[in-house]
Amino acid sequence: FGGKFYGCYQGSPERRGEGGMLKKNLGYFALNTWLTVRTRATYRSATALKLIVNLFVTILYIYLWRAVYGGKETVGGFTLPDMLAYILLMRVFQSLYPLSVSDSLGEFIKNGEIAVALLRPVRVELQFLSAAVGGAIYDFCFCGLPSLLMFLLFVPVSPFCFAALPKVIAWLFGSFVFVFLLELTVGTLGYYTNNLWGLGVFKGTVVSFLSGELLPLHFYPARLLSLFGWLPFASMYYVPVLLFLGKTVDGLSTYSVVLWIGNLLLVAIYLPLSKRMIRHITVQGG
Repeated sequence: FGGKFYGCYQGSPERRGEGGMLKKNLGYFALNTWLTVRTRATYRSATALKLIVNLFVTILYIYLWRAVYGGKETVGGFTLPDMLAYILLMRVFQSLYPLSVSDSLGEFIKNGEIAVALLRPVRVELQFLSAAVGGAIYDFCFCGLPSLLMFLLFVPVSPFCFAALPKVIAWLFGSFVFVFLLELTVGTLGYYTNNLWGLGVFKGTVVSFLSGELLPLHFYPARLLSLFGWLPFASMYYVPVLLFLGKTVDGLSTYSVVLWIGNLLLVAIYLPLSKRMIRHITVQGG
């Protein structure tokens, strides 16, 4: 992202050099990522409650789908072990995405902390990105891994296709970029609407419905499924989970192109929004 839109730097690029700037940014990224993990792990009661709630929701999903199958061999081309694996992998992938960046950015704008963030010698985007990566590491350790352990308890035979793991990781990277850009855009829109809660509810509903979080997309009518193929949300859960289960994904190259076009469109939307916000924002008290 353009440094002229967010953040300011002490000194001139000529004195520091591009190598020194890159080293400083990487150092800040690593430090803030580690501090985020340490900070969130400090609150042990909250960590324990988060773990308990995650396990409870995971068990609820498992017994819900067991009831849906009711002794049937397959539903929608999925066996019960496949469906349980889909649900548990979706929960794991969900823990990796920075789904709270918009709330954090909105709160920064609302309470005036954005002024302090802008005065730091690193870009605001980098500040939120490093915190998001730290949060993803924490959530994976305390939500994602327990979900995988639950899978071993309820599904004795693993349906995973580990040969597809490199492709899944690459797909998750692109989806992480998409979610981060989407969250930045929604958080910035909170400045214009003064109603971040409503935006957050709308965003969460759209993501849940279009990404395959609530239900695998192939359960929807064929016309809706063809429409979802032209939206980047399916790449969050539906596509990487199917890849890891070794299933065929029709139009995989289309999903990939749509995902990265979506990333570019979000950058094109976010940059002018953030630029205008910085020019017009007024923080109470200074």
